[in-house]
Amino acid sequence: MYHGRSSPSVDVAGIARGGGANLFGAIVSQVGALAVTILLARSLGKAAVGVYAQVFAFLPLLGLLSLAGFRAGMTRFVAMYRATGDDPAVVGTVRLGLTASGTAGLACGVALALASDPLARLLDEPDAAEPLRIVAIALPFHVLTEAALSATQGFRTMRWFAGIGLVLEPAVRTAATFVFVAAGLGVPGALGAVVVSNVLACAAACVALARMMPRPRDPVRYPVGEVFSFSVVSWVASLAATGITYVDVLIIGSLMSSADVGLYQVATRTVMIAYATMLPVVQAVSPRLADAHGRGDRAALHGTYRIATSWIIRSSLPVFVILVTFPGDVLALFGDPFRAGATVTVVLSAGKLVDAATGPCGLVLNMAGRVRTNMVNNVVALALDVALDLLLVPRMGIAGAAVAWAVTLVVVNLARALQVERAFGFRPLDRSSLEALVPAGVAIGLLYGLRLAGVPTSLEVGLVVTAVTFAAAYLLRGAPEEDRALIDALRARRAGRVAP
Repeated sequence: MYHGRSSPSVDVAGIARGGGANLFGAIVSQVGALAVTILLARSLGKAAVGVYAQVFAFLPLLGLLSLAGFRAGMTRFVAMYRATGDDPAVVGTVRLGLTASGTAGLACGVALALASDPLARLLDEPDAAEPLRIVAIALPFHVLTEAALSATQGFRTMRWFAGIGLVLEPAVRTAATFVFVAAGLGVPGALGAVVVSNVLACAAACVALARMMPRPRDPVRYPVGEVFSFSVVSWVASLAATGITYVDVLIIGSLMSSADVGLYQVATRTVMIAYATMLPVVQAVSPRLADAHGRGDRAALHGTYRIATSWIIRSSLPVFVILVTFPGDVLALFGDPFRAGATVTVVLSAGKLVDAATGPCGLVLNMAGRVRTNMVNNVVALALDVALDLLLVPRMGIAGAAVAWAVTLVVVNLARALQVERAFGFRPLDRSSLEALVPAGVAIGLLYGLRLAGVPTSLEVGLVVTAVTFAAAYLLRGAPEEDRALIDALRARRAGRVAP
């Protein structure tokens, strides 16, 4: 078992800068997604949200199919080749990724457009054919954006991923959706906004990547074997992981009504608020994990993993407390009929909490080259999720889909955490993460205690109690090691700037 503390080579300030930029972008992205969902729910109703969710699901699913694993591959190999100063291989990797994924994205877009009518009949939604064709137009631009931004992360900067992928694209999409829906264009208009935002994001991402590319003196080297062997396996793993996110929407749509899909989409989208901090931190540490593994710096690998997990769990817990104590009040923000999704929100929150608590264990396996292990994990998890959906949805409705997703998350993340421990001796949770569970339990106990005592409580009361409880706990126990390291790093940088 590895018991060492974080290596001095762990760039805590760099992780925080990247994570901070990504967090700001994630907030913009989540707020935009919530605003779009609220707009569609209040303006067009649950059925429209359901149609939008089912059609939109084809964008990330076919996007991953088109990327063929280059999203993880570009980040990993650009970071590794840059660490060794192999600029010809950096350029070759980027060209391979953009060409392969762009061509596949265009082919999948054409296929989706041609199959739009049969797919609409399969979904039992005749009005879905036109929205599907609109998504087909957005698909190639979406794929190129993802590939280009993944390459920029290999340069150990989150600036463009956050600025374009998490701010520009969601902000433009949100604004365009409001304009198009207000103009009476309905669901096709909302998806037309997706086309506009992805075209702009694609142009911005390609320009940003072009400015970062090195100009090697030696001939460009195309590491086809290395990149493709990693990317193909990573592709299967990513496709399975994304399938877990969207397969329940498609199964509910085939077995139940679009209104049920809309209710489920709102309930699950709400849970993603608590999950918002995970993606920014994961994206920030991804190239650093690859760099640490490439240098053989085991301490840096462990330190980066531990810091990421600590920040994810401590930032997620307050939101989870609110979701499990006031799920109906939170969902009422979308309209009073959406309170019916409270059970989905509570059940899925439990699964997502385990996901957050195990940290980026799947990413550690990927960046350390154990991508086949991660692929098997995700494929088995997808099979488990589909089997549970088919078993539980006919019996329990959308609550059954939530149970299926939550159970899948618990099983796959515990398996990943065990694999990381066996391979590297790293455990995801440290003392600071475990201590954060105490104020969460206290806040939940206080809120339920007030209810049992007959004291009226509201969402506003819950927010105040949770904030005060976590703030008091932080002040009493002091800043965790990773927070102190960040403060020291920022002070050192400031001293360096003001030194004579």
